[in-house]
Amino acid sequence: MFKKVIQLPYLQLLLYAIFSLGALLVIFTPEIPLLKWSANYGFQIMLFYLAAGFVFLLSNLNKWMFTSFACCAGLCMFLNQQSASPFPTSSNDVLGIKVAHFNLEQSTDDLDVSFQIIKGINADLVSIHSMNDESKCSLDSQFLKKYPYYKILPSNQKNGYCMGVFSKLPISYIDTFQSEHTPHIIGCIDWMEKDFCFINLRSAGNDKTDYLALQRHFLEVSKKVSLVSSPILTWGEFDAVPWSSEFSTLCKNGNLAVSDQGPKPSLPNGMVNIFSPQMHHILYSPEFTCTDFRTISGPHSPQFGILGSYQLNNPRHELSQVIR
Repeated sequence: MFKKVIQLPYLQLLLYAIFSLGALLVIFTPEIPLLKWSANYGFQIMLFYLAAGFVFLLSNLNKWMFTSFACCAGLCMFLNQQSASPFPTSSNDVLGIKVAHFNLEQSTDDLDVSFQIIKGINADLVSIHSMNDESKCSLDSQFLKKYPYYKILPSNQKNGYCMGVFSKLPISYIDTFQSEHTPHIIGCIDWMEKDFCFINLRSAGNDKTDYLALQRHFLEVSKKVSLVSSPILTWGEFDAVPWSSEFSTLCKNGNLAVSDQGPKPSLPNGMVNIFSPQMHHILYSPEFTCTDFRTISGPHSPQFGILGSYQLNNPRHELSQVIR
């Protein structure tokens, strides 16, 4: 019965158009909030087309199978274009930096377990967002001895949480700037005769469908990046996926590359989570080379944090030339 219905000529044309339109709306997303929100799930939509293709294959519906696989292939190529090139082999001849970013609000594990994970990563720079009074008390003397250079911003009035950056490396300059009435951290590090700067972004906290506010937010961030003459790393809560037009514009205006190696599910304890799009990222300027990037998971937290490894090759200027 299903085969007879689905093979009706007019119904086939209509369904072919709907199937193809679904993929096209991810690739060429119009400025409509609902469709832009839906495009955040481009990776999940691609998997739907893949699964549908196999269902049609087993049902001997060859035209539907080819349509589904064609949509899947188109989305696969589109999403792959938004990711970085394959990671190169790291070299011991250049400065290596490990950067980790965590959001405690995304952890469903015990606070002590979360901080054990953070300590165990052993990154050079650690960003912790969504800290409250209890989590700040977990920053014990052992942690602060390991990361003696740090800055903690006060609680955000929009969500009541504070954020902090912790570094093993000496921070020669640190300050804050605002975009969309939200404070973010900017700093510079001078180490082993090389220098670089960083920006740690807090979520602007706007309505997730307010894409005009997100554009304004990214515009302010890209302006701040363009004022920095040293190599720069930018990480934090972006509230956007790499293939969104807002995120792509930020990368283009700031001359930044995204560390993510394409969309992929998190793998906490062998369990696959494919339903939550990755909204936190690490971006880097051309002087850096990304040698590794991964999602950090807890026992019950699929997307607790991210970790990137970078090599600093040829810095542009000394810290004295950074526009502050």
